[in-house]
Amino acid sequence: MPQAYSPKWRRPSRGFTLIEVLVALVVLSLALAIIFSGVSENLRSRRAALHYQQAMLLAESKLASIGLETPLQEGEFAGDFSDQFHWRAMVTPYHEEGREEPDQAPVRALVVTVTVLWGPAGDERSVSLSTLRLAAKG
Repeated sequence: MPQAYSPKWRRPSRGFTLIEVLVALVVLSLALAIIFSGVSENLRSRRAALHYQQAMLLAESKLASIGLETPLQEGEFAGDFSDQFHWRAMVTPYHEEGREEPDQAPVRALVVTVTVLWGPAGDERSVSLSTLRLAAKG
């Protein structure tokens, strides 16, 4: 029985060559770098969303307390919720353009704005909420 022709320079494949292994490692390292970058960005976004949500809740709470726990008077006030979150409140008279407030009205409208700040100096974040409140004149 005749044998099949097999050139001497061609050996049967017994495994991967060094180049194939190196190319596979490069592809794997690039894929892992992309995956880790995505996970890291996801964690940063999640942390930012949690801080924003907490700041909104704190702003709503402070806005609700002005006029109940603290007197409703014109001016600017500030304080700290914690080492991380700080607040500023501003109470100013409400003036609608082109319309005068009647002198005989027993109440006046005030704009109450609360701003909650957080984050490191230079990259500070903030959220503000405003509402109108009625206060007795006098």
